[in-house]
Amino acid sequence: RTSGPGLLIALPRPLERIVVVPSAARQMSLKIARFATDPDAAQMTGEANSLSRDPRRNAGFLLTGDSNLVHLDAQLFYQVDDPVAYMVATAHVQPALQRLFIASAIATIGRRDLDSTLVARPEMAARASEAASRERLRADLVAAVNHRLAALTTAGAGLGVHVSRVDLVPQI
Repeated sequence: RTSGPGLLIALPRPLERIVVVPSAARQMSLKIARFATDPDAAQMTGEANSLSRDPRRNAGFLLTGDSNLVHLDAQLFYQVDDPVAYMVATAHVQPALQRLFIASAIATIGRRDLDSTLVARPEMAARASEAASRERLRADLVAAVNHRLAALTTAGAGLGVHVSRVDLVPQI
């Protein structure tokens, strides 16, 4: 059963268990570990975002629509919107969000060119249209992840969360 805020009377532990679920107003953050910088590669080359000879360590690099490589450092912010579904899937929420974000990032970055993904040329950084395009990238990523979450909910495997914000640090 679920109960709103306030005093709650429950039976002792073996009969009932109380779990406090984060409120819908609380944003929780999730660093996308797959896109995090590989410390081994950084020590070997001295660079934080370098390509490794082992392709499995190049997970943070994505291919843009104009065939350029971009490294993403990403962090999701999500909120609980269905406490029952969240409690059922608690152990799976963060890994599933990471997989959903990676799939959404591959699809979204693959449809864009380098300039709409990051500031590739300093003379283009001042243009309002380029800044709006990069902000649209963040909004498109949020929409894509939420669309995938809605598809999971429709299939009966909802996580009980929705993504409210994505912070990106794209680098060449």
